[in-house]
Amino acid sequence: MELERLDADVKRLEKMKLDVHSKIDKLLDLYLDDKCPKEKLDQHHKLLEEQSKQIEVDLRERKRKRGLIQKDMLNFDTVAEFFGVASRFEELLEPVDQQKLIGSLFPSATLDTENNTLILHALLPQEVNVDVNIRIESMEETTEREVLEKASERYVKAQKILNENKGSTLEALGKMIGSQPSTLKLDQERFGPFRHLKPNKQCPTLKKQRVLILKEELRKNPKISGRQLEERTGINRKMIYKLIEEEELKR
Repeated sequence: MELERLDADVKRLEKMKLDVHSKIDKLLDLYLDDKCPKEKLDQHHKLLEEQSKQIEVDLRERKRKRGLIQKDMLNFDTVAEFFGVASRFEELLEPVDQQKLIGSLFPSATLDTENNTLILHALLPQEVNVDVNIRIESMEETTEREVLEKASERYVKAQKILNENKGSTLEALGKMIGSQPSTLKLDQERFGPFRHLKPNKQCPTLKKQRVLILKEELRKNPKISGRQLEERTGINRKMIYKLIEEEELKR
């Protein structure tokens, strides 16, 4: 990593800096002891001073880069930690406290009417600025989403009941789940036919519905046996073989 390399460079340059200063101190001792000509000592001293200045320049540059990287990492960690906590607002805080905290974290906002978006401007620690875009749903979209969510929950619940009560009619299923058969029919149009539902013999689309169910099972497992198809779909085995032949369903 870049940060690790910069740390190693800083340590190396600091050691070089100490070594150069130690050599300069030794030159001073030689000068005081008069053990070396002054001209030669001055020449060595000048070279060491230039080396010391260059080391200092390199050291400052490495420390500057390291500081920038550490600040960026701190900013990233701060943002990640903030959104990690924000995702649990509903668990950790009461509604009133949620509103107060969100208000303090997002002191300003911009409404983008053209794109139906609310932009919250966050002021986080370490001078981190974060904009959060929130799409604004229309009343129609909100109603449609809520209806679809309820339908999905009802569909899952109905299928679970059918798994435990195979062969139940749509009317019986409606009583068990507390919904009208017409509502459950609409759910099937949205999410697909129920499994293990007893077919309505008077329904004109019975054959089509059976074929769709069989096609789906055969798609998932082309080698499935007639007995397994009967268990999984609730369709009589003779009828299964008949439909496979008539509709040329691949097995």
